[in-house]
Amino acid sequence: MQKVYFVTNENEYKDISQSLAKNYESSAIFALTGGLGSGKTTFTRHLGKAYGTKSTIKSPTFTLHREHEIASKDGQKHYFNHIDLYRIEKKGEFDEIKITPMVKRENIVVIEWADKFKSEIMSMKKYAPIIWIHFEYVDENTRKLTIKEDKQ
Repeated sequence: MQKVYFVTNENEYKDISQSLAKNYESSAIFALTGGLGSGKTTFTRHLGKAYGTKSTIKSPTFTLHREHEIASKDGQKHYFNHIDLYRIEKKGEFDEIKITPMVKRENIVVIEWADKFKSEIMSMKKYAPIIWIHFEYVDENTRKLTIKEDKQ
């Protein structure tokens, strides 16, 4: 499955996010790629809202990882994990974030700059579907999103 969207306003991010949250109710990895200012964090904020986060989603560039509790249908605690790999260069640094356990506990994991560690992320598809979303800056008001699912 591959879909392409041209987004011109935040409501369109909201619509896409709600659709994805409906299709992937638990245990999914959203692997985001694209340049600076292409819309990754804005999209993540809307995706978090679609999953029912109550806290404000901010870019974790300096903290690397932020965890937000989300609404749960099974009575268990589940989390929306927002990870930013922009400053990560080495596999050891990536491993320290411990993404696999997050996925195994049926959480939602969003990874910005996912292309930096693509093979490591691809190894997690045995635990959850990976939804690759590439963001492209088209012009001041338009972003192109290409969404592709990678299943087991």
